[in-house]
Amino acid sequence: MPYHLRGAYDDPNKPCYGMDRQQIGGHIPPEPTIYLRADDIKAVVAYVVDNIKGKGETTHAGCIAFWGAGSRLQWDVTKSFYIGVEVIYQQLLSAQTPTGRSSAALQPVNSGCPAAGCTVSDESNWTFTVRMHKDFLP
Repeated sequence: MPYHLRGAYDDPNKPCYGMDRQQIGGHIPPEPTIYLRADDIKAVVAYVVDNIKGKGETTHAGCIAFWGAGSRLQWDVTKSFYIGVEVIYQQLLSAQTPTGRSSAALQPVNSGCPAAGCTVSDESNWTFTVRMHKDFLP
């Protein structure tokens, strides 16, 4: 039984990682204050079934699809001054709902959508950051 489940370490007949609450003592992980809602759990299960289960080993392309891609460049102008540039691309699953994918035309109230409705689809996001750092040495 994973330690993060409700009741982990409480049932001596189902020890968590081979230990009960007394055996683990003060090393027990903190109890969570918020649990996932049923819709959140359904969304996670849907993602695992659609993208992970039965797909074999995780690939670089799979990681990029989930986490996005990015790069960082840093130029040390002097010993105490550098300029950094970061570029990140993310494919956002913004059309994902707890019940599955949505690409239907929707007509939210006061949304500014035309009478035919708005088409909901995945979006992407590019982030560009330029940093400059100066160390003030004595």
